[in-house]
Amino acid sequence: MSHSHTAGPSSEGVFTMDPDPTLRELARQLVDGQQTIATLTRTAAKVRATATPDNAPAQELLAEFDATTHRWLTEALPALVASMQLALEVHDTFGPGMTSIDDPTEAAIWNNKWFVAEHELSGRPRGAQ
Repeated sequence: MSHSHTAGPSSEGVFTMDPDPTLRELARQLVDGQQTIATLTRTAAKVRATATPDNAPAQELLAEFDATTHRWLTEALPALVASMQLALEVHDTFGPGMTSIDDPTEAAIWNNKWFVAEHELSGRPRGAQ
């Protein structure tokens, strides 16, 4: 991600982000990721149409595709959308340009917003990590 916001114990005292370039980079990641999933989906459809149940290599390939699709939907996509949501909130709250928050409490709140959004968007049950 192109924003300079990093989360974790050593960085929670500061939050910085320039939402405009962050959103552009995240949009590129979203498009690239979806193009990859679309290509894999087309390939998997061809394999499913021709593979027999006893074709172990084809079944392994399809299982890998299913796992990749699952990770896209439950990990990568929620993380990207959470980052976009945070960048939009920074833009809506502070306007365009670099935002830097040094107050440790406020920075911790902003640093935590991504984790809350990602968890909500992932579909994991509340309380699950």
